[in-house]
Amino acid sequence: MQKKSLKEQGYKLTKPRQLILDFFSRRSQPASVNQIYRALKAKIDKVTVYRVLAVLQEVGLIFEEPGEKESLYYAAKKQHHHIVCRVCGLSQCLPCTHFFSKIKNFSAIEHKMTISGLCKKCAH
Repeated sequence: MQKKSLKEQGYKLTKPRQLILDFFSRRSQPASVNQIYRALKAKIDKVTVYRVLAVLQEVGLIFEEPGEKESLYYAAKKQHHHIVCRVCGLSQCLPCTHFFSKIKNFSAIEHKMTISGLCKKCAH
C-alpha cells in the first residue's frame, strides 16, 4: 500500500522514504524529527528527514501533530490524536471524532490539536 500510494501520487519509493516508513512500522508511539534522525542518522541526514516527512504527509501515510516542544509524527491509515504525558512523554491514541463533513463552503480541511496531561505513573 505504501509503495502504491507514493506511485499513484507521482513519487518513487526511495531509500530514505523506505527507511522512515520502516522506522514507523516498528514504532507504536509518535516520534519527533530529532527522534527519527537519532534512530537513522547513520543512514540519513536531518534535512532529508524533514523532506521525506513532507512527502509522506502529502500522500497521507504520515500525520503531524503539534507537541509541547516540537511536532510529533505518526503513521496511520487516518488521522487521530494523542494525549501526551507532560512529565514522561508517554502517549496514548485518541480517535478523531470531528465532523468536518458538516462544514459548508470549505474543502480539504486539516486540523491540529494538542492534548496533554499526567499519566497514572506520573500523577502519583
